[in-house]
Amino acid sequence: MSFAHTRHALVVAAAAMLACQPPAPAPGSPGAEAAAAELPACAPPVEAGPAGAPSAPLPPLGITIGAQGEPAPVGEVAFSHRAHAGDCKIPCLACHVFATQSPVAGIPSGRKCMGCHKFVAKEKLGVRILAARVKAEQPLRWERVFVVPDFIYFSHRAHLRIEAKADCKDCEKVECKDCHGDVASQKVVRQETPFTMGMCLGCHEKKRAPRGCTVCHK
Repeated sequence: MSFAHTRHALVVAAAAMLACQPPAPAPGSPGAEAAAAELPACAPPVEAGPAGAPSAPLPPLGITIGAQGEPAPVGEVAFSHRAHAGDCKIPCLACHVFATQSPVAGIPSGRKCMGCHKFVAKEKLGVRILAARVKAEQPLRWERVFVVPDFIYFSHRAHLRIEAKADCKDCEKVECKDCHGDVASQKVVRQETPFTMGMCLGCHEKKRAPRGCTVCHK
């Protein structure tokens, strides 16, 4: 994805979020109490320093794998794919910009998130934590959901750029949801499809992709 395409996607994403963002209820109203009840209880308090930024250093990023079909543990901020990819129709590649360029899809930086959230939902606890981390130049803690064993080589680029290969007339396009499921409908992401050898080989056979051992086992 080129810089121009990425910038366009971000503009579209910001416009979509502004369009689908409901007005904030007035302080003290029943609506405000209901909104407060929906705030993520799992988000830890942010210890503010003199300048209002977190003063204590963050621990290392933890990796926690959710059980098959069960909601994954929520990270520092209760991020909802349903709100972003579902309600606001933000494309996967608008945030996971490295998916077509490298083996890993990547996680958007806090500054990228603030490109939209400096205007949208600024009063929510998760966004306030995000803003504080960005101001302190600290990363958010995320919980990992999807993982493949170390002996498997998987490249997002190789799968998402299949349609761009001129010498692959029989190959079928791979969609993000083919492996990750319908995350746009999930408030908390879960791994619905097991990443097994049978699952991968079945997909390769269906889409007429190479099935040699060294394709995945490097």
